[in-house]
Amino acid sequence: MLKKLWFKPWKGYFNSLASENDIKYCFRLILGRNPNKEEWPGHSSFVGSELEQVVRGYLNSLEFKSRELLNYDQNIINYKTKFGFDIYLNLQDSLIGQPISQGVIYEENVTHFFTKKLTENMTFLDIGANIGWYSLLAAKLLKDNCKIYAFEPFSENAKLLLASKSKNNFNSINVIQAAAGNQFGTVAFGASGSNGQCKELADQPESVLTSDTVNMVRIDNIVREKVDLIKIDIEGAEYNAMLGSIDTIKNSLPIIFSEFTPTAMPSICGIKWDEYLKFIVNLGYKILVIDEELIQCDHDIDKVYKIFINKGTDHLDLIFYIN
Repeated sequence: MLKKLWFKPWKGYFNSLASENDIKYCFRLILGRNPNKEEWPGHSSFVGSELEQVVRGYLNSLEFKSRELLNYDQNIINYKTKFGFDIYLNLQDSLIGQPISQGVIYEENVTHFFTKKLTENMTFLDIGANIGWYSLLAAKLLKDNCKIYAFEPFSENAKLLLASKSKNNFNSINVIQAAAGNQFGTVAFGASGSNGQCKELADQPESVLTSDTVNMVRIDNIVREKVDLIKIDIEGAEYNAMLGSIDTIKNSLPIIFSEFTPTAMPSICGIKWDEYLKFIVNLGYKILVIDEELIQCDHDIDKVYKIFINKGTDHLDLIFYIN
């Protein structure tokens, strides 16, 4: 039986009491400065207190709020890509929006192999669509003769994608402003730039009231037709979304482009990297690692992990396929 897992904290050693260095880091990271000589005796008295309470105190301070770091900084422009489609992006997004605006092909190797799998009248699931690069690319190259479901929980990204859809007059893209997971409901959401992560809401009312929330859906309850292609990149939560689309995957056996982030999976999904890849292999899939060329791994998950270690990056991009 498939395990129904969601967010589970990593169980490594963690000291919950604040150290002197923790206090100094609070100054450096939260207040953006070093403590001055006069105030240090008072602040150093927090050493030995619960770290969570100490951090909360700095986050609630007027000094931190005056930095306005929690405001979502935007500079929206429309940019015409080399592929001929327009995309609305945020120039303050240094990870995705800014590079695209400078003519960079987003995830160039992935984009290259992704375009080779596009076929007219296909159904494509873009799970973790962000600002919609792959959805817009597919709609453009297929001349809108396709059906695309783009799942994106972050409202700022979803709005950019909707604006791009309108600008290009695409009818094939269906934007679902929700996270894809293994349950229906409402979850907590936190964004860093244009990327975000979801986790279960705490049971305490105070925690719920201070959380940013988004909808979560199970793809099996939304998508009814045969699916030809899936692209999934949701910051380590891929396993959960796969569980929520297991019937769709089994019935359609689509080609799947998946980000693979071994270090994030234990805390986000509660599983280790090998459990995710074994889950994929047990569905009958073989594995390719995307580099400048495709690296064939078939069912050898240890080979996949060895490539990950040798490359020294935070993730790999994989293709799951069935002959």
